[in-house]
Amino acid sequence: MKKQFYNSEDSKMDVKNIIEKISQAADKGERVDGDSISEELEKMMDYKKLMSKQTPIALLDYKKKLDSTKNASKILEAANTEINNSGIVLPTGSLLFHGGSLWNDSTNSIITERPLSTTLNLETACYFMNTNKAKSRKNIFILTIKDYGIKSFVYNNKTKHSNEKEILLQAGIQLSLTNEMPIKTDYNDFYIVEVDVRMP
Repeated sequence: MKKQFYNSEDSKMDVKNIIEKISQAADKGERVDGDSISEELEKMMDYKKLMSKQTPIALLDYKKKLDSTKNASKILEAANTEINNSGIVLPTGSLLFHGGSLWNDSTNSIITERPLSTTLNLETACYFMNTNKAKSRKNIFILTIKDYGIKSFVYNNKTKHSNEKEILLQAGIQLSLTNEMPIKTDYNDFYIVEVDVRMP
């Protein structure tokens, strides 16, 4: 399989630009234009071509049953097996969001033990940041795919909550903090956390 890369110089959107947009909106007391960011990220990674044509049962169960079952460990294991068997490799340099918590605030790097839910939709990440039940601080993670070979499943626009633009990453990847920035607004205080995603 040919390695996929995109050149950030050909795009109007990179991590620095995203942070600037969020910071400027916060300073003005305005809502950031998440749709324009999402649209640009979709173009960068050729999102529609990566989108699945069909969703395997194991990955439908992940979306529909994970939060309402006692068999969460089996669902997670089956979902990860499906990602590894039939998932696609994300282009190196892809940018993704995650809202909430990924690790203890004193930790700078982890290897994931379960599939990681990410999104191209900044508003979705903000929603999960604000509804996160963990008692840690609020975070918006911006993840950059650094290594080729990281498997993922890109949900199509026919599945439940397709507006979330969810991309599920395989378990066993290394997440490393590279930078973080506090954001303060009249209605919310949170951190933007930059994370590199690699194979361990």
